[in-house]
Amino acid sequence: MLNQFNAQVNRSEAPQYTDLTKFNFDLKPYIHFKLQNNCNLYIIEGGSQEILDAKFVFDAGTFNFSNINIPKTTNTLLLSGTNQWSSKQIHEQFEQEGIFINLTCGKKTATIHIQCLSKNFAKALPLLTDILSDCVFPEDEIKTFTTIQKHQIIEQLKRSDVQADKIIKEYIYGTDHPYSRFAMPELFDNVNQVDIMDCYQQFYCFGKCNIFISGKGLEHLELVDLLDNHIGKLPFTNQDVQYIKPVLKELSTVKETIYHNPKAVQGSIRLGRPIVNMFHEDFFKLRILNILFGGYFGSRLIRSIRETKGYTYSIYSQILFNIDYPSFIINTEVSKPNIMPCLNEIKRQMDILHTELVSDDELKLVKNFIFGTFLNELDGIINLATIWQTYILNSIPVEYFYRSIHTVKTITPEDIQKVAQKYLNYQEFYELTVI
Repeated sequence: MLNQFNAQVNRSEAPQYTDLTKFNFDLKPYIHFKLQNNCNLYIIEGGSQEILDAKFVFDAGTFNFSNINIPKTTNTLLLSGTNQWSSKQIHEQFEQEGIFINLTCGKKTATIHIQCLSKNFAKALPLLTDILSDCVFPEDEIKTFTTIQKHQIIEQLKRSDVQADKIIKEYIYGTDHPYSRFAMPELFDNVNQVDIMDCYQQFYCFGKCNIFISGKGLEHLELVDLLDNHIGKLPFTNQDVQYIKPVLKELSTVKETIYHNPKAVQGSIRLGRPIVNMFHEDFFKLRILNILFGGYFGSRLIRSIRETKGYTYSIYSQILFNIDYPSFIINTEVSKPNIMPCLNEIKRQMDILHTELVSDDELKLVKNFIFGTFLNELDGIINLATIWQTYILNSIPVEYFYRSIHTVKTITPEDIQKVAQKYLNYQEFYELTVI
């Protein structure tokens, strides 16, 4: 078979080039239902294999907690046992039916993620219903988890890169902002069964749940009735959580070197600043500028600081997509003698973008990279469902997707220069080096 394939391919000719800037992108629509308890259900049918991906999303993130280890522990221990099932029995039951389950806790939401064959989804629901209504959080499970987590974080905090990531967010947002809070090890000493049960009752048993399901073969499952007979009978209130609206600290000019480990041979450099939120007219232009500057392997920072100067193996810039408070971060690790030369080169690359227009060829390459990323994100029904989940949970109109596509297609070198002059000013970045 392989020889037959090779015989059909002329390897002396390059593959046909496709200009992705002329590609038409589209979002397949979802179907929306409400269960009897007003729980929102979003379904996207498609795919080539009869598999099902289900995400049960709760407003149970860390945002409103001063001790973020409480919601994180609650989410992680949802499979720790109920009055009917032990932790071992729960895991064995899911494994026996080939059901993969993953638990995650973010800033504003926490998720129970299930993947399985479409025909086996019905077998997961009775157990999931029990988990969402009768979890007991045994003391021994809490102690084991918190002890392991505490020691892992203690070890992580010995690393300069972890310290740098933690401190740069404190510079940008302030030490008590929801986006800068860190799971400090001593906070696990204050995690107890009472607080975990309160979090569970408030945000899972009587909280708000959005369900996102994608896959093939869903029409044979009578999916809405199936969910209504299990999840639909749970006493969710489905009321929106009122999030604190923290005030962002005033931008200052902190330039600091912290000697975390004087014997270290390298330092972790972080540059960061707050930027406009994703609904601002400059935001998507900023995303394109980020890709060009340090967001992919052919970026300005990679070509200059990695390939030409040889200061580091990896350097990149990124936009942290916090819905209300995004930030622009530059990350790298360099040997101590190269710290100042590296910082000077980063500044020089920013200044170049202020004074010199990007070439049409470089901008076209960046556009094709971005569209390639779009194609990857839209490849497959599960990825598509993830995009819709982001849009729905953050109240982003679908027009935003098409405006983003239009911005990439029409942005000019002059636009890039204006955005760089506005947001890539070195003196407006917090500068941190942790050694």
